[in-house]
Amino acid sequence: MAGDCESAESAIELIPDGSAGIVLMDIHMPGMDGIEATRRIRAAHPGLIVLLTSTYDVEDLPWEAADCGAAGYLHKEDLSPDLLTQIWRTTH
Repeated sequence: MAGDCESAESAIELIPDGSAGIVLMDIHMPGMDGIEATRRIRAAHPGLIVLLTSTYDVEDLPWEAADCGAAGYLHKEDLSPDLLTQIWRTTH
């Protein structure tokens, strides 16, 4: 893990050069939400993989999640080192 941010704004600042490989973005964050942050990060770094995370079931996701540029959605209960390793290997 290269960084951990308390807000979407700080996440955007943390990766100004797009050097992160994969970004896990919580949908709900203080200030700007993770969906808008994903939209901005992907606009600045189109090749960067951003995965939205939350405790929502897929059918309960805000509609904006579908068109923010995220590569996918992971329920927080499903996050594991093995899953992240698989994602990393298939994207790099």
